[in-house]
Amino acid sequence: MLPLSFCNLALARLIILNLKTLLYISYYFPPCGLSGVLRALKFVKYLPRHGWRPLVLCASGFRFLAEDESLLEEIPPEAVVERVDVPEPYSFSGKRPPSPRAKAWGAGLASWLSFPDTRALWIARGFRRGLEIISRESPLAILATSPPYSSLILGRKLSVRTGLPLILDYRDLWHGNAYRAYPTPIHRAWNRRAEEGVLRSASAVITINEAMARHLRESFGVSARVIPHGYDPEDFVPSPAQPGKAMRILYAGSFFRRTDPSWFLEGLRLFRQRRPDATISLTWAGIGSYPVEEMIAGKGLSDIFNHLPYIAHRESCRLMQEHDLLWVLVGKGEGPEVSTVKAYDYLGAGRAILATVPEDTDAARLIREAGGYICPPDDPESIYWALYQAYADFKRGTLPIPQNTEKYSISERAKALAELLDSLT
Repeated sequence: MLPLSFCNLALARLIILNLKTLLYISYYFPPCGLSGVLRALKFVKYLPRHGWRPLVLCASGFRFLAEDESLLEEIPPEAVVERVDVPEPYSFSGKRPPSPRAKAWGAGLASWLSFPDTRALWIARGFRRGLEIISRESPLAILATSPPYSSLILGRKLSVRTGLPLILDYRDLWHGNAYRAYPTPIHRAWNRRAEEGVLRSASAVITINEAMARHLRESFGVSARVIPHGYDPEDFVPSPAQPGKAMRILYAGSFFRRTDPSWFLEGLRLFRQRRPDATISLTWAGIGSYPVEEMIAGKGLSDIFNHLPYIAHRESCRLMQEHDLLWVLVGKGEGPEVSTVKAYDYLGAGRAILATVPEDTDAARLIREAGGYICPPDDPESIYWALYQAYADFKRGTLPIPQNTEKYSISERAKALAELLDSLT
């Protein structure tokens, strides 16, 4: 009789033989942390369940803002991960994190010299490794996710060389991205021309929301399929809310760029001032560039505030289920093309959601569908009234819990991606 381990190995090999193979290009991949890696990781996790075996081509050898080793456990045994050493663009060593002055100087120089972005070194190195993978594994298609936009150029080069169909996955806009600053009009023109070339080479284009698809259609005449973000049901253990005496508010994520928490904190200060009898707490789990703790102290909120540094994604999901009200923020001035992975995880947590977001964003639509509280991100008075309503519902035991959230599952998104891949191969 054959040993069980041998039988399991034989079964795994049989399953792999029956899967189609996809080269999945993602510059960022675990152990990199933060929300930017989750879409790629979760697609890689669930695609084998829908008939596709991912071969991941990613970068390594650089320092990232946060690392989450626990995410490595979610890579399925069917997947192969190939890492290409790429030096940190702001540091000659590539191993030590650069000083703020060196990073600022390097970023300015890199914006002039690097095309299409500061991860341009990734293209040549990824191309060589990509050809090796294609020769060895014979994938049926190539998918490149961005940012960085260098990954799209890498995907195009591999597609042109091999004739394999190319799928582009836009998590952010390239042309039209409010955060993309070009040193000169010539740089802007070069990038637009590069994007046009990449789009012409693609067999299919995916975006995370309809606004982004509309932008590509109006700017380039490209038809894109919308496959939004999603939450992973396996990140959550179904559990009813356990309310306590205080309404516990959680922000799980980062404060960078336009995600300015000051307006919300002012609304929270107004709530405490006008409702001194109310008992609430605010926890922030994450990192950021804003002096949040100074803001908190300045508004007299230190006694109800708790800050947890960056924590593993799985721990973050557990924390969501331990709180009563989950706060999502999309800053003023963000375009409708902006989506946030956090909103989908909040739906998976099964807790009430307060969204301080512009009205025309994907997050507003999503939270409205879930029955959450929505108000502008820069209006403390509106935020006060949203907190007032949430607290009244909390005391009555009627906080709005999202219902029928299965349609937002990342497994459903992976199924849609697999169907698209099937149609191209």
